[in-house]
Amino acid sequence: QVDHKIPQTWGGTNDPDNLWALCAECNHGKKNLFESKDEHIKTVLAYPSVHMRIGELLKLNYGKPVSSTLIDFVANQDDWKKRARELRYLGWEISTSREKQSNGRVVSSYQLNKFTDWPEDPTRWIRQYEKDREIKNKADESDE
Repeated sequence: QVDHKIPQTWGGTNDPDNLWALCAECNHGKKNLFESKDEHIKTVLAYPSVHMRIGELLKLNYGKPVSSTLIDFVANQDDWKKRARELRYLGWEISTSREKQSNGRVVSSYQLNKFTDWPEDPTRWIRQYEKDREIKNKADESDE
């Protein structure tokens, strides 16, 4: 089935970048999941930063597992797992789990256990943290 990645009711378009093919079972499950979280997802999708979209979704579900499918959706980029891991640079504690469903599929979930306030520009802050860490690691290697 052709499906909108971001539903039209949440501002999604008919552009090819917002369309994908899903099996009927996945499309039905996605609809049920999104209907149950309608207002929260609209709020999360409004953040321009991928880090903030993922982080705010996790904060909305603090202490509860959030399916990787939902995180993938709000991140809306291929490398969302790395972006989720990068939240740990901010002092966030995120645990992961995997569960086998009755249909045999394995679903991964992420659970936020601790978070800090957002820096002014989270994505820029994280990029700078990575650069500083790389410089420190190179300096440590040259000291050896």
